[in-house]
Amino acid sequence: MPKKTLTRIKLKEKQHALTGYKYSDTDSDISKHGKLAEYWSKKGFKDFYKDVRKPSLKLKENFFSTEPFDTLINFYQWKGIEFGKWTTNEDRYNYLLALILASHDLNITLGFKNNIGLFQTLSVAFGARGQGKALAHFEPNTFAINLTRYHRADKARGTKEQRFFGTGGIGSLAHEYGHALDYFFGQYVSKSVSLSGGDRTYTHFTKEQLTKGDKLVQGMNRVINACIWDKKKKGWSDYYKNLKLQFEGKEYWFRHNEIWARLFEQYVGYCLKKKHIDNFFLAKLKYEAKQYLPAHDFKRVYPLIRQLLSDMAKTAGGKFNVKGYSKD
Repeated sequence: MPKKTLTRIKLKEKQHALTGYKYSDTDSDISKHGKLAEYWSKKGFKDFYKDVRKPSLKLKENFFSTEPFDTLINFYQWKGIEFGKWTTNEDRYNYLLALILASHDLNITLGFKNNIGLFQTLSVAFGARGQGKALAHFEPNTFAINLTRYHRADKARGTKEQRFFGTGGIGSLAHEYGHALDYFFGQYVSKSVSLSGGDRTYTHFTKEQLTKGDKLVQGMNRVINACIWDKKKKGWSDYYKNLKLQFEGKEYWFRHNEIWARLFEQYVGYCLKKKHIDNFFLAKLKYEAKQYLPAHDFKRVYPLIRQLLSDMAKTAGGKFNVKGYSKD
């Protein structure tokens, strides 16, 4: 049976990069005045990547071969990996292996049958595509995720390993991957720029938006709607009330694509916790800040997220050819 073809819609205008910010953070501008880190020890690479995941993961030998790049491209279907000029070979080795651990945990969370790179349309950059003080960002035009490199010794305290784990884009991958899902399934499957509608911030959905039309868009609308409204309370959810109290006047926090990315990040953390896994390269360990759903609101929204991701998995786990832009 021949493969079906997924074709990306033609974007009418360039989409701005979606930057991800922590609520508070130190200066992460390391590219202008940075220096190459000291060359690794004569004994070879120091492999501190294993500490990003607890418990440690035992995988087949080929996962940790001298060519982890092959595992990411050929097994997990990433398009490519890019490094900034301030990353040493030791940094690159550890970022690659940490990304393998993150890909493994995304895979067991989503059920995408190893297709984490979505038919080799997504790429990852480490310290190569910075956006000001953003710790990470996703580019809807190029489908590239960038994670900022860890801070220099003169920008943060601690050993190299401590700075590798505690600064930069560590912990932001799930958030940016949430953006990638939103825009990939929007542009390739549902023929819209994104499932969430991008940076829209309105709070009222019509009955048609929640029950008719494209299944994935409909599913995303239901998720966002449930984040904003609590049917039992017949009003705003506690989550949305918290957003308004904490971030009133700051549009970024109310954009639907950002609500979804934070929710997906929280969902990944929750699923891993249920499996007694900590992977702080992929997601944070705690989600108690005001920009995340409190437990009772998350419990309400959880089944809707599961359904949406299950519908995505039907495509991600299938056999498709993937092409660039359509003519229209």
